[in-house]
Amino acid sequence: MTQILCDMCETPLLKEELPENRKPMSLPFHPAPREHECMACYFARADLDGKSDDPDLQKEHVDFVKKERERRKKKLN
Repeated sequence: MTQILCDMCETPLLKEELPENRKPMSLPFHPAPREHECMACYFARADLDGKSDDPDLQKEHVDFVKKERERRKKKLN
């Protein structure tokens, strides 16, 4: 089986991130994940905190995405 890469960051998708393994998401005011998008890229794109004018919320958003990317790297290795 060939690995499917995230369209945004080009890292391999984890098993639970593959379109066929995702649970349906229905979050109001949030866009749906793209077909080949890792969760870190989805959080970076869709998290409303990152779009806030509040610097504390923006920092929290950046920190969260950074931790999610580190968690993915650990799972990929």
